[in-house]
Amino acid sequence: MVGHPDGSNRAFFSNQQGKIWLATIPSQGSGGVLELDEATPFLDLTDEVHFDSEFGLLGIAFHPKFTENGRFFASFNCDKAKWPACAGRCTCNSDVKCDPSKLNPENGANPCQFQSVIAEFTANGTASQPSLANPLEVRRIFTMGLPFTSHHAGQILFGPEDGHLYFMMGDGGGARGDPFNFAQNLMLIP
Repeated sequence: MVGHPDGSNRAFFSNQQGKIWLATIPSQGSGGVLELDEATPFLDLTDEVHFDSEFGLLGIAFHPKFTENGRFFASFNCDKAKWPACAGRCTCNSDVKCDPSKLNPENGANPCQFQSVIAEFTANGTASQPSLANPLEVRRIFTMGLPFTSHHAGQILFGPEDGHLYFMMGDGGGARGDPFNFAQNLMLIP
């Protein structure tokens, strides 16, 4: 859940499968109920999102000037075996002395088959009164694969002081407990 940037009583709710809804929250003590039209999501990315226990739509963040420009961002996982456009650099690479070709498949997936994505989208309607989002990405900000099928994360947010977009990515360490020390390596993003 992310509160609407306009400060109203509306909020965006997402599920791990890849849908985002815009809902109206009743005033405290009013006895009203949350108004959410499940049949009409604000954005539906279920065709692109790989959903499993530690995968899915993991975060949404709204540009600091969303009410003026309608820009927002989604963080999700995709499967490059099913969606070829979902391909980025593997965190397991020569820079960190890791060779993905020497890693065994895990849970039926090849190393870096599942990618972490941050994509930019825009809202239709007016920026202050969005109705639905345009389902086509404006641009792909980031795509990177983690070598194992667990320890994925994806919270994104804008820094309140600097306005930069921050991404919390899991270490992808799997059951072996981060054997390549990805969680401590700040140089993973090229």
